[in-house]
Amino acid sequence: ESRERSGANLARVLFIGAAMGFFFYTTQYLQGVLGMRPMWAGIAFFPSMLVNFLGALAAPALVKRYGHNTVLVGALTTSLVGMAWLGQIEVDTSFLFGVALPMVLVGAGMGTTLALLTINGVAGVAPQDAGSASGLVGVAHQLGGALGLAILVVVFATPVLPSGTASNVELAHRIGAALSGATVLLAIALLLVLWYVVRRPTLATTVIDGKLE
Repeated sequence: ESRERSGANLARVLFIGAAMGFFFYTTQYLQGVLGMRPMWAGIAFFPSMLVNFLGALAAPALVKRYGHNTVLVGALTTSLVGMAWLGQIEVDTSFLFGVALPMVLVGAGMGTTLALLTINGVAGVAPQDAGSASGLVGVAHQLGGALGLAILVVVFATPVLPSGTASNVELAHRIGAALSGATVLLAIALLLVLWYVVRRPTLATTVIDGKLE
């Protein structure tokens, strides 16, 4: 079980890093490229956050019906597809089909993924060690946010565009590169889940059925 918990926490670091990039750089695109006011940029996130919340609430029922590992892989893959789609944005990308819909996909997988990674992060822990295991989950969460965004800032700064490129075109290109970097983080997180969680016996289903119904 320790390999399962370690893999889940490493996947959480990468997932949260990608999520921080999603929030930060999508906001930059909405305001810096599309010219949205802060209020409208916030409203644009509402559908994504709604399905995020609903996914977290639905996690116990989904696991009971389809199994913990199936739901975890499906949710993480949904966010991965959404992030890869969002990483294709350019200055003239359609808001509905190139921004809003992939944002919803990212959000749809986010709540469920984090809920189930939390279960994996504490599965099989002795009662006296539950606090320590929970603390490690929190550390992974905070570390992922800081480290992931730092990595994506480097990715954002890396592209070299031709001299004279319009500022909004350059910004959109750099944001797309950063979101593609976030896609790579999610892909590695998925590989960690497949290697350390899915292919090993897990106590997570027992925990979620017994505690979260």
